[in-house]
Amino acid sequence: MDTEGTGATDQKDNYDTQVFMLAMLLSSHFIYNSVGAIDEKAIQNLSLIVNLSKHLQKTNEKDFEDLVDSFPSFLWILRDFALKVVDARGNPMTSREYLETALKPQKGLSESIESKNRIRRFLTNFFKDRDCFMMVRPIIEEKEMQNLHNLDASQLRPEFNEQVSTLKRKIYSKVKPKMFKGKPINGPAFIVLCKMLCQTLNSGDVLSLESSWTVICKIECNRIIQGIFFGERRRLNNYF
Repeated sequence: MDTEGTGATDQKDNYDTQVFMLAMLLSSHFIYNSVGAIDEKAIQNLSLIVNLSKHLQKTNEKDFEDLVDSFPSFLWILRDFALKVVDARGNPMTSREYLETALKPQKGLSESIESKNRIRRFLTNFFKDRDCFMMVRPIIEEKEMQNLHNLDASQLRPEFNEQVSTLKRKIYSKVKPKMFKGKPINGPAFIVLCKMLCQTLNSGDVLSLESSWTVICKIECNRIIQGIFFGERRRLNNYF
Protein backbone atom coordinates (compact mmCIF):
# COMPACT_ATOMS: atom_id res chain seq x y z
CA MET A 1 0.00 0.00 0.00
CA ASP A 2 1.47 3.35 -1.06
CA THR A 3 0.38 6.42 0.92
CA GLU A 4 2.11 8.72 -1.63
CA GLY A 5 3.82 10.73 1.09
CA THR A 6 2.59 13.42 3.45
CA GLY A 7 2.45 17.20 3.52
CA ALA A 8 0.04 17.83 0.65
CA THR A 9 -0.98 21.51 0.50
CA ASP A 10 -4.47 20.81 -0.83
CA GLN A 11 -5.67 18.61 2.05
CA LYS A 12 -7.20 19.17 5.50
CA ASP A 13 -4.98 19.62 8.56
CA ASN A 14 -5.70 16.12 9.89
CA TYR A 15 -5.37 14.38 6.52
CA ASP A 16 -1.76 13.29 7.12
CA THR A 17 -2.66 11.89 10.53
CA GLN A 18 -5.53 9.89 9.04
CA VAL A 19 -3.37 8.46 6.25
CA PHE A 20 -0.54 7.71 8.69
CA MET A 21 -2.88 5.93 11.12
CA LEU A 22 -4.53 3.90 8.37
CA ALA A 23 -1.14 2.78 7.07
CA MET A 24 0.03 1.84 10.56
CA LEU A 25 -3.01 -0.23 11.47
CA LEU A 26 -3.39 -2.03 8.14
CA SER A 27 0.22 -2.87 7.33
CA SER A 28 2.54 -5.51 8.75
CA HIS A 29 5.73 -3.82 7.51
CA PHE A 30 5.91 -0.03 7.30
CA ILE A 31 8.56 1.55 5.06
CA TYR A 32 9.35 5.22 5.57
CA ASN A 33 11.83 6.95 3.29
CA SER A 34 13.57 10.31 3.46
CA VAL A 35 16.55 12.00 1.81
CA GLY A 36 19.92 12.26 3.52
CA ALA A 37 20.92 11.65 7.10
CA ILE A 38 18.69 11.28 10.17
CA ASP A 39 18.84 14.74 11.70
CA GLU A 40 16.42 16.60 13.96
CA LYS A 41 14.32 17.80 11.03
CA ALA A 42 13.94 14.23 9.76
CA ILE A 43 12.76 13.07 13.18
CA GLN A 44 10.39 16.02 13.53
CA ASN A 45 8.79 15.00 10.23
CA LEU A 46 7.64 11.86 12.05
CA SER A 47 5.79 13.90 14.67
CA LEU A 48 2.57 12.37 13.28
CA ILE A 49 3.29 9.47 15.62
CA VAL A 50 2.44 11.80 18.53
CA ASN A 51 -0.91 12.78 16.99
CA LEU A 52 -1.57 9.11 16.39
CA SER A 53 -1.79 8.35 20.09
CA LYS A 54 -4.50 10.99 20.54
CA HIS A 55 -6.84 9.15 18.17
CA LEU A 56 -6.45 5.70 19.73
CA GLN A 57 -8.43 4.65 22.76
CA LYS A 58 -6.32 3.08 25.50
CA THR A 59 -7.82 2.29 28.89
CA ASN A 60 -5.14 0.15 30.54
CA GLU A 61 -1.70 -1.39 30.12
CA LYS A 62 -3.12 -4.46 28.36
CA ASP A 63 -4.77 -2.22 25.75
CA PHE A 64 -1.42 -0.53 25.14
CA GLU A 65 0.33 -3.89 24.72
CA ASP A 66 -2.31 -5.04 22.21
CA LEU A 67 -1.94 -1.74 20.38
CA VAL A 68 1.85 -2.07 20.14
CA ASP A 69 1.59 -5.73 19.05
CA SER A 70 -0.72 -4.71 16.20
CA PHE A 71 1.76 -2.16 14.88
CA PRO A 72 4.00 -3.10 11.94
CA SER A 73 7.75 -3.48 11.85
CA PHE A 74 9.43 -0.23 10.79
CA LEU A 75 12.07 0.28 8.12
CA TRP A 76 13.56 3.73 7.60
CA ILE A 77 15.19 4.08 4.16
CA LEU A 78 17.70 6.91 3.78
CA ARG A 79 18.00 7.88 0.12
CA ASP A 80 21.00 9.69 -1.37
CA PHE A 81 22.96 8.92 1.79
CA ALA A 82 26.60 10.05 1.60
CA LEU A 83 27.87 10.23 5.19
CA LYS A 84 30.45 7.93 6.73
CA VAL A 85 28.62 6.17 9.56
CA VAL A 86 30.83 6.07 12.67
CA ASP A 87 30.28 6.48 16.41
CA ALA A 88 31.76 9.16 18.67
CA ARG A 89 35.07 7.27 18.76
CA GLY A 90 35.25 6.88 15.01
CA ASN A 91 34.30 3.20 14.98
CA PRO A 92 32.03 1.97 12.14
CA MET A 93 28.33 1.52 12.96
CA THR A 94 25.68 -0.61 11.31
CA SER A 95 22.61 1.09 9.89
CA ARG A 96 20.52 -0.22 12.81
CA GLU A 97 23.01 1.18 15.33
CA TYR A 98 22.90 4.50 13.48
CA LEU A 99 19.10 4.59 13.83
CA GLU A 100 19.19 3.67 17.53
CA THR A 101 21.77 6.39 18.18
CA ALA A 102 19.56 8.99 16.46
CA LEU A 103 16.56 7.91 18.58
CA LYS A 104 18.34 8.19 21.92
CA PRO A 105 16.76 10.84 24.21
CA GLN A 106 18.47 14.20 24.21
CA LYS A 107 19.74 15.63 27.50
CA GLY A 108 17.98 18.63 28.99
CA LEU A 109 14.78 19.70 30.73
CA SER A 110 13.50 22.47 28.46
CA GLU A 111 10.15 22.28 26.66
CA SER A 112 11.99 22.11 23.35
CA ILE A 113 14.03 19.09 24.46
CA GLU A 114 10.92 17.40 25.89
CA SER A 115 9.08 17.90 22.60
CA LYS A 116 11.95 16.29 20.69
CA ASN A 117 12.19 13.38 23.12
CA ARG A 118 8.44 12.81 23.05
CA ILE A 119 8.65 11.88 19.36
CA ARG A 120 11.60 9.58 20.08
CA ARG A 121 9.69 7.85 22.88
CA PHE A 122 6.66 7.21 20.68
CA LEU A 123 8.82 5.88 17.86
CA THR A 124 10.68 3.46 20.12
CA ASN A 125 7.56 2.42 22.08
CA PHE A 126 5.31 1.80 19.06
CA PHE A 127 7.91 0.33 16.71
CA LYS A 128 9.58 -2.42 18.72
CA ASP A 129 10.94 -4.01 15.54
CA ARG A 130 12.76 -1.24 13.69
CA ASP A 131 15.63 -1.03 11.24
CA CYS A 132 17.35 1.36 8.86
CA PHE A 133 18.73 1.02 5.34
CA MET A 134 21.00 3.47 3.54
CA MET A 135 21.16 3.98 -0.21
CA VAL A 136 23.66 6.01 -2.24
CA ARG A 137 22.57 8.43 -4.91
CA PRO A 138 21.58 6.35 -7.99
CA ILE A 139 23.64 8.49 -10.35
CA ILE A 140 26.24 11.23 -9.92
CA GLU A 141 25.36 13.76 -12.60
CA GLU A 142 22.60 16.19 -11.63
CA LYS A 143 21.22 16.49 -15.18
CA GLU A 144 20.92 12.70 -15.37
CA MET A 145 19.01 12.69 -12.06
CA GLN A 146 16.31 14.76 -13.72
CA ASN A 147 15.95 12.03 -16.33
CA LEU A 148 16.25 9.13 -13.91
CA HIS A 149 12.92 7.55 -14.83
CA ASN A 150 14.14 7.01 -18.40
CA LEU A 151 17.42 5.29 -17.47
CA ASP A 152 18.06 1.54 -17.45
CA ALA A 153 19.44 -0.17 -14.38
CA SER A 154 22.72 -0.67 -16.26
CA GLN A 155 23.15 3.11 -16.38
CA LEU A 156 22.90 3.48 -12.61
CA ARG A 157 25.75 3.19 -10.12
CA PRO A 158 26.67 -0.48 -9.45
CA GLU A 159 26.57 0.07 -5.68
CA PHE A 160 23.04 1.46 -5.98
CA ASN A 161 21.87 -1.59 -7.93
CA GLU A 162 23.44 -3.86 -5.31
CA GLN A 163 21.64 -1.95 -2.56
CA VAL A 164 18.32 -2.27 -4.37
CA SER A 165 18.75 -6.07 -4.52
CA THR A 166 19.69 -6.19 -0.83
CA LEU A 167 16.72 -4.00 0.09
CA LYS A 168 14.31 -6.27 -1.77
CA ARG A 169 15.59 -9.29 0.12
CA LYS A 170 15.32 -7.43 3.42
CA ILE A 171 11.72 -6.38 2.74
CA TYR A 172 10.61 -9.83 1.57
CA SER A 173 12.11 -11.39 4.69
CA LYS A 174 9.97 -9.11 6.87
CA VAL A 175 6.65 -9.42 5.05
CA LYS A 176 4.11 -11.42 7.05
CA PRO A 177 0.32 -11.57 7.55
CA LYS A 178 -1.28 -8.77 9.51
CA MET A 179 -1.61 -9.89 13.13
CA PHE A 180 -3.82 -8.87 16.03
CA LYS A 181 -3.79 -10.46 19.49
CA GLY A 182 -1.29 -12.94 18.12
CA LYS A 183 -3.64 -14.15 15.39
CA PRO A 184 -3.33 -13.57 11.62
CA ILE A 185 -6.17 -11.60 10.03
CA ASN A 186 -7.64 -13.32 6.96
CA GLY A 187 -8.93 -11.61 3.82
CA PRO A 188 -12.60 -11.07 4.80
CA ALA A 189 -11.62 -9.86 8.28
CA PHE A 190 -9.03 -7.50 6.79
CA ILE A 191 -11.69 -5.93 4.54
CA VAL A 192 -13.98 -5.43 7.53
CA LEU A 193 -11.12 -3.85 9.50
CA CYS A 194 -10.31 -1.51 6.61
CA LYS A 195 -13.94 -0.35 6.34
CA MET A 196 -14.23 0.19 10.10
CA LEU A 197 -11.00 2.19 10.26
CA CYS A 198 -12.03 4.41 7.34
CA GLN A 199 -15.47 5.06 8.85
CA THR A 200 -14.02 5.92 12.25
CA LEU A 201 -11.31 8.18 10.83
CA ASN A 202 -13.74 10.02 8.57
CA SER A 203 -16.16 10.58 11.46
CA GLY A 204 -13.42 11.94 13.71
CA ASP A 205 -14.19 9.47 16.50
CA VAL A 206 -11.56 7.94 18.77
CA LEU A 207 -10.60 4.51 17.50
CA SER A 208 -10.88 1.49 19.80
CA LEU A 209 -8.96 -1.50 18.49
CA GLU A 210 -10.58 -3.72 21.10
CA SER A 211 -14.06 -2.82 19.83
CA SER A 212 -12.94 -3.29 16.24
CA TRP A 213 -11.56 -6.72 17.06
CA THR A 214 -14.80 -7.73 18.80
CA VAL A 215 -16.86 -6.73 15.76
CA ILE A 216 -14.50 -8.60 13.42
CA CYS A 217 -14.74 -11.74 15.56
CA LYS A 218 -18.55 -11.60 15.53
CA ILE A 219 -18.67 -11.16 11.76
CA GLU A 220 -16.21 -14.01 11.23
CA CYS A 221 -18.18 -16.31 13.54
CA ASN A 222 -21.40 -15.54 11.69
CA ARG A 223 -19.67 -16.14 8.35
CA ILE A 224 -18.37 -19.52 9.52
CA ILE A 225 -21.75 -20.53 10.97
CA GLN A 226 -23.51 -19.55 7.74
CA GLY A 227 -20.93 -21.48 5.74
CA ILE A 228 -21.48 -24.59 7.84
CA PHE A 229 -25.26 -24.21 7.64
CA PHE A 230 -25.41 -23.73 3.87
CA GLY A 231 -22.76 -26.39 3.32
CA GLU A 232 -24.79 -28.88 5.34
CA ARG A 233 -27.98 -27.95 3.51
CA ARG A 234 -26.28 -28.45 0.13
CA ARG A 235 -25.02 -31.82 1.30
CA LEU A 236 -28.51 -32.90 2.34
CA ASN A 237 -30.02 -31.66 -0.94
CA ASN A 238 -27.46 -33.69 -2.89
CA TYR A 239 -28.20 -36.72 -0.74
CA PHE A 240 -31.95 -36.59 -1.40
